[in-house]
Amino acid sequence: GSQGGAVCMSGDLVVCSVNGSSIKVFDLDTVTFGLCKECFLEGHSATVTCLSMLGDQTLVSGSLDATIRMWDLKLMECIETLEGHEGAVTCLRSGCSE
Repeated sequence: GSQGGAVCMSGDLVVCSVNGSSIKVFDLDTVTFGLCKECFLEGHSATVTCLSMLGDQTLVSGSLDATIRMWDLKLMECIETLEGHEGAVTCLRSGCSE
């Protein structure tokens, strides 16, 4: 069966995990609703379990593949992959304030 999933909203963007390891970006301002191929972020090899925005154009995702990926939403591509976890990444926290 399928495991978990994640949704994140920021401004006019809604981002969610779909089909396990894919991430889909919906831009409510332009009403593209992910109809173009560029609106999918691919890179994780297992289910995406958590999503969080870092600023207004960087998305952070965690997965059962034990990686964290940082995505540039303007370029629609992964800009960094963080490896080293011994198990699944199931929670992220960003945008912390003092």
